Amino acid sequence: MTTRSRVFARLATIAILLLAVLLATIHSPTAVFASDDEWESAVSMPIGRGGAVAVYAGGGKAFIIGGFANALGDTNLNLRMKIQSGIAQYEFKAPAPTARAEMAAANKSGDIYVAGGRSRGGSILPYIIKLLDTFEVYHSNSDTWETLLPMPTPRAGLGLVVEGDNVYAIGGRVGGQGILKSGNVLNVVEIYDIDAGTWSTGTPMPTPRSDFGIAVMGSSIYVMGGWDGTPNAGDLDTVEKMSTSSGNWSTIDSMPTARTALTVVVEGNDIYALGGHTGIVDPSNELDKADVLDTDDDEWETINPMIGERAQAVSVKLGGDVYVLGGHFYPDVSGSAANGTAVEKYDD
Repeated sequence: MTTRSRVFARLATIAILLLAVLLATIHSPTAVFASDDEWESAVSMPIGRGGAVAVYAGGGKAFIIGGFANALGDTNLNLRMKIQSGIAQYEFKAPAPTARAEMAAANKSGDIYVAGGRSRGGSILPYIIKLLDTFEVYHSNSDTWETLLPMPTPRAGLGLVVEGDNVYAIGGRVGGQGILKSGNVLNVVEIYDIDAGTWSTGTPMPTPRSDFGIAVMGSSIYVMGGWDGTPNAGDLDTVEKMSTSSGNWSTIDSMPTARTALTVVVEGNDIYALGGHTGIVDPSNELDKADVLDTDDDEWETINPMIGERAQAVSVKLGGDVYVLGGHFYPDVSGSAANGTAVEKYDD
């Protein structure tokens, strides 16, 4: 072999090695997800709860209110959460007037509206259940509560959003002792006028459901998943959208995973649908699924699953990250009690 041939052979070998390294990098799992696209554990809540509500109230603060806690039953706890130097910090604030779980809440300018749910006494069988029409507002800036005109329809497992000067209370369930996946589901839409202090009835939801995800984006209300009333089954993947200007409903692409008792949170133009469960109400059927709806084109994307499976959890956007907190089943919490205090966050 001549000197020139040897040079060309070495150059070819080097080129092959460089190509191999490049291909390995492209197909390496570490190149698929950026490090800040992963879930990681955060500081746990002081008292674990499922079926609570969590609302961002502005000013870098969120509040986790009510919910079922082991040995305490349905609670009126009010926990403020804020992020200090990247670390979650908690402080108990004025308790709610009503102890309850599986209610709904929404924020307007630091005022957190809390509606419906169920309340019971004690933490052991037999449960004494009451479905609630109770409607209260927490003024987070003054740490005070106010009781408002009750909802027309008592119910648990409903959804609540604020759009403009109106509070929309949508869907839910009645009967069945107020227990998850029991009773009859509703498609009712009731609207509270904040200025007038009165309730009116809106256009019913096309699909009756309870324990679903709900979010508002501009003048559109999105409802997703939930339970359709079928015993030990009936998990929905359907997504419906209501225009608050016209009251009309439309159906968009379904969620990748049908589920009940999920939690949702808004990040920019995206809605995160997190956790939930399918089938019989049992801790073994909790999910770690995480899907994102891009509301610009109403299309879904699946992201990395959460660290832990959980249902009846709450979620909030705080300090630039998406946080998921708590969650466990009622009344059978023994298999998932660890998720009651567990908190994790996702940085996209």
